[in-house]
Amino acid sequence: MKRDRITRALAVMAAVALVPIPAFRGLRAESDSSKKEITGVSEVEDKGRTEEVKDQGDSKTEKAWLTLTPTPTIAPPPGGIAIDANQFPDIRFREYIVRFDTNKDGYFVPEELQAVTQISCVKKDIHDLTGLQYFTKLKELFVNENELTSLDVKHNPDLVTLFCFGNKIDALDVSHNSKLEVLSCYDNQLPSLDVSQNKKLQQLSASGNKIKSIDLSNNPNIIGLYLYDNPMKSVDIASCKYMKLTYESGSRSDSNGRSTFHYKDEAASKLYIMVINTDMKVISDHSSDPTPTPGTPTKSPDDPSFGDFIERLYVIAMDRESDPDGKEFWIKEVSENGKTGADCARYFLLTAPEFMARKLKNEDFVETLYKTFFDRESDEAGMQFWLDSMKKGTPRKEVVNGFIESTEWCEVCARYGVRPGAQYHKSRYASTNATNFATRLYTCCLGREPEKEGLKYWSLALTNLEQSGYDAANLFFNSDEFLGYHFSDAEFLRRVYLTFMGREPEGDGFKFWMTNLANGKDRNEVLVLFAQSKEFTAICKEYGIERGNV
Repeated sequence: MKRDRITRALAVMAAVALVPIPAFRGLRAESDSSKKEITGVSEVEDKGRTEEVKDQGDSKTEKAWLTLTPTPTIAPPPGGIAIDANQFPDIRFREYIVRFDTNKDGYFVPEELQAVTQISCVKKDIHDLTGLQYFTKLKELFVNENELTSLDVKHNPDLVTLFCFGNKIDALDVSHNSKLEVLSCYDNQLPSLDVSQNKKLQQLSASGNKIKSIDLSNNPNIIGLYLYDNPMKSVDIASCKYMKLTYESGSRSDSNGRSTFHYKDEAASKLYIMVINTDMKVISDHSSDPTPTPGTPTKSPDDPSFGDFIERLYVIAMDRESDPDGKEFWIKEVSENGKTGADCARYFLLTAPEFMARKLKNEDFVETLYKTFFDRESDEAGMQFWLDSMKKGTPRKEVVNGFIESTEWCEVCARYGVRPGAQYHKSRYASTNATNFATRLYTCCLGREPEKEGLKYWSLALTNLEQSGYDAANLFFNSDEFLGYHFSDAEFLRRVYLTFMGREPEGDGFKFWMTNLANGKDRNEVLVLFAQSKEFTAICKEYGIERGNV
């Protein structure tokens, strides 16, 4: 009888052992001589089911209670990935991704993994992103300012946005990420960067690395390029159509040895920008001179395309065919004297006595500009915009400049081999988008309507790229007026959320920032972190404003 009881007890213990138990709390033995039965009880929790095993014993035998108490657990689901140190070695990364375990069972099933499209774990002292490979549907990854020395994204083919700047990464393979549009990997230790498989790339920020050269021949859609603070002697942008326009627009150098090239497309509300070392050569075409000087034609002076370009101006502006002497004169101006398409157009449309004698009404004048610079008839919205602008006092010269700095004009000139001559110039008239953005700063930050002179100043500063979106916001929050209100932390955060996020604060995020401020975090540090957010970047993009480096 006793042997049978021992055999059954061992069987119960073996059954318990078959269930995965992360933490076993041990055995508890109790003795009670007043009892007349021997009972072995095993409680096994498996999907909420409890099994009890009892054995009646010899009445003369002392009673002994044996209770096995394992930590409750759930068997691994099919295809489940355990959220543990084996699969996700970095504890801080593990603490972050556990939020995606929707049923809190300690495992990731395929449905949970595929539902994750964004991971944002910034400044969390993460050293290792092992386990990232399971999130195969990831579209946005923000892991900047951690302690990463490597980053493997080859199992994330749907990645569109990757922010990994401010780490110690010495190798980055993005050849499997053909959908990538934004790559920000500056301030790392990259000796090279291959973006040849990223044809959709629009924003590339790779400054502050050890890159000696980069091939951009397969990246025609880049509109933002940052490559300064690299040991790079030249950059070839011949295949980057927007960067070529940017290079055409001229540059501004700063005391840090950097040159900033801007091209602002008012019609499309876009800003194209390239920032490189001042001593870095720019190759915008593959002619014998790798760094063409302003006014250098891209085709031979004898190329008939120059004549076609001039003929086109005569027909549109003068409403007639060219005369031989006039045509020859302008061909020579373009081919030998360095005149650009913009120079020619300005003369024909703003100075030529013959054109002035036509005395075109504003509507006819704008229609002529559309045909000249866009090679098409006007659209209703565009026509109305320019007519309203001129009605408010914008002179024809500024209207012409607005057309000159357009993508369409550059494309027209490219067909004839003529340099478009779009120039970054300081406008005396603020763009509507810049005015709206400045107004927003007044209402969100200061809580009032703007005064006339202040609005004019900020609108022009934003239009002429003298202030970026972040620069302007930072100055508003540090202005005497704002500081004079002595806002509480809660009101300060409310205005920060409105300005940088476009919404009121709520929930855990608000509590997090309130705790940080209470613990002594500087308000300007908070501004920097909010300015780096994708929400503020999107707001600036919506208004066609350069967010600026933060």
